[in-house]
Amino acid sequence: MRILYLTTYYLPHSSGITAYMHRVARGLVQRGHAVTVLTSRHQPGLSEEEWLEGVRIIRLPVLLRISKGPVMPALFGVLGRYLKTHDVVHIHLPFLEAAYAALVNRGRRPLILTVHTDLYLPAGLINRIAGTVVNVMQGLAARRADWLCSYTWDFARNSYLLADFLDKAIVIHPPVTVAAATESDIAGFREAYALDGRLIGFAGRFAEQKGLHVLLAAFAAVQRRMPNVRLAIAGEYRNVIGESYYRRLRPQLEAFGDRVVLLGHQEGRALASFYAACDVLTLPSVNPMESFGIVQVEAMLSGTPVVASDIPGCRQAVRLTGMGRIVPPSDNAALAEALRAVLESPNSYAMSRGKIARVFDYERTVDLHEELYRSNKLAADDRTFELAATTEAGSQELGTE
Repeated sequence: MRILYLTTYYLPHSSGITAYMHRVARGLVQRGHAVTVLTSRHQPGLSEEEWLEGVRIIRLPVLLRISKGPVMPALFGVLGRYLKTHDVVHIHLPFLEAAYAALVNRGRRPLILTVHTDLYLPAGLINRIAGTVVNVMQGLAARRADWLCSYTWDFARNSYLLADFLDKAIVIHPPVTVAAATESDIAGFREAYALDGRLIGFAGRFAEQKGLHVLLAAFAAVQRRMPNVRLAIAGEYRNVIGESYYRRLRPQLEAFGDRVVLLGHQEGRALASFYAACDVLTLPSVNPMESFGIVQVEAMLSGTPVVASDIPGCRQAVRLTGMGRIVPPSDNAALAEALRAVLESPNSYAMSRGKIARVFDYERTVDLHEELYRSNKLAADDRTFELAATTEAGSQELGTE
């Protein structure tokens, strides 16, 4: 099959959404399919066309940005050509031009939308107008789509976009892959960054919805009770969209001295070593822009429990595995209490890597995408069609309602 991805951002932009897309695309290419990605040239130095692990990436010039979203008028001139040469169209939302793509497609080939998150922009008139326009366009695309994918039913039922289309919603867990770090890897990582004592970890971009300001307040409270605890933050904070947020937090970060360590971007074995070196990972997100948080499962696969916000979708990794605690969003006191509880009794939240992997099975995630692309007509004709779960725990999530 020839599969066309439409997305605002792709690698090397670093986010859970770009990781999701590339992991699935790479898996499909390894099975003999062709995947082309139409996306923005979000950095001027990026090439217009590139092959990455067998995935063809076409980057279109950006005319302007509205809030975080690049506008790509060049898409209107080239989309028809690419549609003609592909068998399936898969749009990854949020995506401003989704309605145009759905109209140009005109039902000629299967149209799949993955709703990675609902769109919540910062306050302000321009952002409010931009958010309204994007949401209207995505709603129009959803009406023309054959299927809409979500990471979890929990998010789908609470999403302002997906809730109106549950009759054609399908849930597929995100693709999670992380190497198994050795004791030597962990010791070397701790030594390289001078990470002694108990370690709280955070992995992600500096973005306000990620709740780092809440985490810093909670960490201060934890430190008063457990002075040997340190906070390690893995994620790029320079020359990124969220750099202004980092600048705002910088005085607080510096006030902690060496008790807070900024690791910068981590990947591969270094990222696996980071997860395994942590005693607890936290995802303190503050709004529904965080629809899951792949880093949670990566940490769990590394043997590290998680404290996550009680937000639809975001809470599901802990719910499905029991490997951690869930706290109200934006509640730094509750977050501090949960972090202390996990640090004081880590064995209470232990689960084997094998059990986690059975709930979040990367190969099964690729299977389900492949099956969805191939059997679109069957699925439309038979409402009992299911993308079956591979585990009892996962059965409440994978499939159609």
